[in-house]
Amino acid sequence: LIVDPGRYTYAENSSPNWRVLFRGTSYHNTVTVDGKHQARYEERKGKHKIRGPHAAFELTGLGQGMFRGRVVSPEYDAIHEREIRVLNSRNFLIVDQLSGVTSHQYDLWFHLSPSAQGCVATRGAAVTAPGIRMEQLAPAALSIEDGWISPTYGIKHPAPIVRYTAVGTHTRFETHIEVLA
Repeated sequence: LIVDPGRYTYAENSSPNWRVLFRGTSYHNTVTVDGKHQARYEERKGKHKIRGPHAAFELTGLGQGMFRGRVVSPEYDAIHEREIRVLNSRNFLIVDQLSGVTSHQYDLWFHLSPSAQGCVATRGAAVTAPGIRMEQLAPAALSIEDGWISPTYGIKHPAPIVRYTAVGTHTRFETHIEVLA
């Protein structure tokens, strides 16, 4: 299944910096633009803090199993709009629309549970893992990345990440997700 990777640590003194990784945009089952976080995160006196303008966001429940969100980040010119549609108790459609002024690399990240480690199968733009099947209905390159989840502070387990990539000024991802019995 798709999971929230957790927090892992508040410590700043590791390489890689696990705190920055786990709190970053790519670890939140969403889209990164040119590999950047939605908000700037800089170290100051041994602590990372968000500096400068924050990303502006809106979240709206549209009723009937539909939700819509919008993010405007000061880190890039693209605007990200996401709509989640609950089709039924086992099927969901997530539509990510990204509109930029200039061309960008857009990466859509989904973190799978550790039970999927070594059990991910791909076919075209479809991914099957224990408990889930997802398919990208819009043109995008698919890759499976190595990642981590942290179910408890201080503990991390390897877990795969599904990554869809598209390049352009405007991009649309349409991800159909089916929870398997």
